[in-house]
Amino acid sequence: MRERLVKSEAYFSFHLDGGSYIDASLLADIIKNIAELSKLAAKEENSEAYLKMNVMAFQNGSFQINFSSICEIAANLFNLLSPQINLAQNILTSVKEFFEIKKFLKGEPPKKVSSTSNGQVMIEAQDGSNICVSKNGAAIIYNFSIDTKVVNISKDVLEHNPEGGFSISTNQQSSHFSSEALNNMTKIQPITEVIHSIKYRYETELLIKSPDFLGKSQWTFKWEEKTIRATIADESFLEKIHQGEGIKAGDYIKVLLEVTTDLDEDQNPIYGSTKYTIVEVHGDILHSEPEQLQLEL
Repeated sequence: MRERLVKSEAYFSFHLDGGSYIDASLLADIIKNIAELSKLAAKEENSEAYLKMNVMAFQNGSFQINFSSICEIAANLFNLLSPQINLAQNILTSVKEFFEIKKFLKGEPPKKVSSTSNGQVMIEAQDGSNICVSKNGAAIIYNFSIDTKVVNISKDVLEHNPEGGFSISTNQQSSHFSSEALNNMTKIQPITEVIHSIKYRYETELLIKSPDFLGKSQWTFKWEEKTIRATIADESFLEKIHQGEGIKAGDYIKVLLEVTTDLDEDQNPIYGSTKYTIVEVHGDILHSEPEQLQLEL
């Protein structure tokens, strides 16, 4: 039975300062990077969400690209969230925050990053100033791919008009980024290596959602009502799978699961840093009946 999907939609615009023209290759690169950046933001919001970005229209009289964001998520996962939450709008808000944080830090690493009591993230710059953002927006601090997309867009804007900048508008809120700010935003964010972590081990069962029959890439499992991607370190188990032992989505394995989360300088868990490793697989694969599989998934 196919899962019912819940759809949300939101809009934002990317306005370039200057005339109503742009080099075709720069336009294509900006649109491509914005689409990829939005998909990275969707992963931060919910790994199960599917995001589609559409270019809607170009505003006359100036160069403004209007985007629509359509987000789909399985109904059972959506119901775990507040019904008022608009996932598509949250994703676009995170995209705007990526640029705001990049502008705020001026090409330097943050002095301090800490969690607030209301679930947001407080970022302190080297000059002592602070900015409060969502957890997902703060992902640019540790996610190299997000930072690279923001750098690429900033470079394209400067190449289009070295004296101009751009604005991003979403949900009736707008942020402007001047050419002066862009000169700092074209610098790759220094990523500080995290040397502290906390590690737990669990004897548990995992529902297989997506195995790798040939290589050693991560498998996808369902564990405690959430979807995780885990590395399998048990070489003997992998060898049996590669030799053709029968396994399918919906089967279970009993494992020793190791969960590792990086900590910041205040010993608080860093959002998005959790990694899962299957240290050992115990016993045989537990095969699910077709009726069970339909209910579980």
